[in-house]
Amino acid sequence: MWVLINYMSFVQWLSVGMSILGLIYLRFQKPDMPRPIKFPLIVPITFLVICAFLLLVPLYEKPYDTGVGLAIVLSGIPVYWAGVLWTSKPKSVQRLIDRLTKLGQILLECAPQVESIKCESAEL
Repeated sequence: MWVLINYMSFVQWLSVGMSILGLIYLRFQKPDMPRPIKFPLIVPITFLVICAFLLLVPLYEKPYDTGVGLAIVLSGIPVYWAGVLWTSKPKSVQRLIDRLTKLGQILLECAPQVESIKCESAEL
């Protein structure tokens, strides 16, 4: 179990760091954009420095675990390409993707519930 945590902690902090970097980028590129919460710029910069520390230490200490975690995340690129970016896919591939989507929804119990058909009772 600890190995999986080591694999994914790098990826988790990478995504958090990229989000904070995006926040700083938008602060300068779109300064007039409405923001529900406003922080002084030192807060996200400090957080970004901490994220960089949490990325660089595991990269130095355990490069194998870091690489495996990154490979796990990057393995989603072909799935994203096949499911989203590939717009001219054959109907058979689209049917397979639809079936796999429905199967995943059923297994993970995240499909919307279908309302049952109510039958009128026949009068005797």
